[in-house]
Amino acid sequence: MAENITKNEAIINVLLEGGALTAPEVAEKASAPPDITVSDAEATALLGKLIKTDLGYFMNRRKDGRRFVYEMVEEARALTPEQARWLSLKRGKDRYTLEQAVEEYPDLGPIVQAKQEEKSLESEPGAGEKGAEETAETVETAETNGEEIGDVSEPEEPGPATMEEAGAAPDMPSMPMAGKGDLLSELVAVLRSGIRVNVTHDVRVRIRFE
Repeated sequence: MAENITKNEAIINVLLEGGALTAPEVAEKASAPPDITVSDAEATALLGKLIKTDLGYFMNRRKDGRRFVYEMVEEARALTPEQARWLSLKRGKDRYTLEQAVEEYPDLGPIVQAKQEEKSLESEPGAGEKGAEETAETVETAETNGEEIGDVSEPEEPGPATMEEAGAAPDMPSMPMAGKGDLLSELVAVLRSGIRVNVTHDVRVRIRFE
């Protein structure tokens, strides 16, 4: 590896050598020259920036456990270090462009096209709506399971049920269900009305003589 190069160039050179590497492994290899030392944090930051440049079209990144693994596609390893460095830059006079790379190395064309189509799909309006639907579905599921999901209004308490709602005869006049203290008087009123009702109640009557 040549001396007097930047840390960015050292990392690019490591990627062009091939192989799937984590950021610490890239940092170790990039630090081979005596005058260059790349820390794990620097390698992580620079790899994250490279993936967003035109050179990133030819970099694969996947999760392996708790770390990312980076690898330059085999077709792009035909690039010279200078060409790869220019692709990693966003500006520069007479820079080597992505279009030139595809023209000079035709095997890179399908890779660029596939990556561009992938980015186009991710930027479609429907992608955000789908995420919103999934969020709503998650909230609905949480409510159904009785989980606490924030400010959820409590259901209104039902009003007093009528005897018709409680299962009384259809022709029985509808009236609010009374409390325990008025149950006996209401039963007497029903019996006096002449309506036949097949109702069974367990009634406990306490009579106190003074």
